[in-house]
Amino acid sequence: MKKFLLSILFIILALQSGFCNKNMIVQDYTTENGLLHNTVFCSIKDADGFMWFGTWYGLTSFDGVKFKSYNNRDDYNTDIPPLKLQAIVEAKDGNLWVKTIDHKLYFFDKRAELFYDVFNIIKRKYTVSPKIIKIQKTESGDLLLLTKNKDLLKASSKGNGNFDVTLLYDSQSKREHKLMNNLLVEDA
Repeated sequence: MKKFLLSILFIILALQSGFCNKNMIVQDYTTENGLLHNTVFCSIKDADGFMWFGTWYGLTSFDGVKFKSYNNRDDYNTDIPPLKLQAIVEAKDGNLWVKTIDHKLYFFDKRAELFYDVFNIIKRKYTVSPKIIKIQKTESGDLLLLTKNKDLLKASSKGNGNFDVTLLYDSQSKREHKLMNNLLVEDA
């Protein structure tokens, strides 16, 4: 009897999944449609419903109809747009934090469409490593940044294109407890 019931359950689930797949729409996008590069390393859907893609050649947004690229280095009065994007995180004000494969962090002001090089700001402001290996968004919308040398920083988006980076933990300090692993987790 158990085998019979399991067989019936299996058939119902198989039929149900078959019906669900018929309603699924899959659309492929490539550079021919406006994507900067055919390999996408990271993506997010922001609070406004836009899709953001991190590619080898930079940042691209998609509004559901057309792509917009943010890699033209001639149009920028601030820092040059980053390439080889590995992670994108949306701040509480809607702006983006972008990490590259070579561990550099950038802040992207969506309204002004400008990048700011956070890597160099960290390097000038603190004696810690500016190379970011992990990013963790907190419940408050801030970011925890773990550096290559196991330093811990907090990045906050202040709105209107403003942001702040503060040092929470210096790995070179003479503390009793040292960070041993590259594990970054927020709990209650």
